[in-house]
Amino acid sequence: MCAPVGSFLPNSFGFFDMHGNVPEYCRDSHYLYGAERAGDGLNVQPAASDRVDRSGSFGDAAVYVRSTCRSSSKPTFRDSSMGLRAARSLAP
Repeated sequence: MCAPVGSFLPNSFGFFDMHGNVPEYCRDSHYLYGAERAGDGLNVQPAASDRVDRSGSFGDAAVYVRSTCRSSSKPTFRDSSMGLRAARSLAP
């Protein structure tokens, strides 16, 4: 079932419509939780070459369409079903 864009409240970061479009390619290293940077939560590990892919797409089972579902890809990986979320820092 589809809903119009912006039908639901934004998440705590102010983003709308986060799930179900395409998996999101992230800047974070595919690494254990607990090494996140204070302030923005970025997890960059020099020894980890893979990056995190979060969530799923309209073609995946519902269990994969959630932000806690993650896999990994090399930075050189290309796929027409992979996307990214353009965001910018907000002044405090």
